[in-house]
Amino acid sequence: MPEWMRQIFSTEYFIPQGHSYLWKPGMLTLHALANVVIALACLAIGVMLLRASRRWPAPARSLRLAAVALFLTLGLTHLLAVVVLWNPIYWVEGGLRALAAVAAVVTAVRLPRLLKTQPNSAGDA
Repeated sequence: MPEWMRQIFSTEYFIPQGHSYLWKPGMLTLHALANVVIALACLAIGVMLLRASRRWPAPARSLRLAAVALFLTLGLTHLLAVVVLWNPIYWVEGGLRALAAVAAVVTAVRLPRLLKTQPNSAGDA
């Protein structure tokens, strides 16, 4: 393994997040379960958007990859939040959060453009 990768996965100078929760089982369980449920929901939404967006009109497809990337990276960040309770791989977690931030910004920039180009439905006034 290259040195840069070894440093990214290094836990040498960090302590697990569980220390902040004083290793209290109830607190660990609360955070772990909440993050797993959020992760599963985000990953499911990302997959459903990917599958459904094939039927979207062309302008909406441009938003597809950004929204899918957003939900998938958010789901993975929540899974890593569970991992860091016991294994402090904070560089990996931070890197994934940075990718999620980029996906969020791209989605936030593209969505208003798409909404401007879509005609109002009869129910909108």
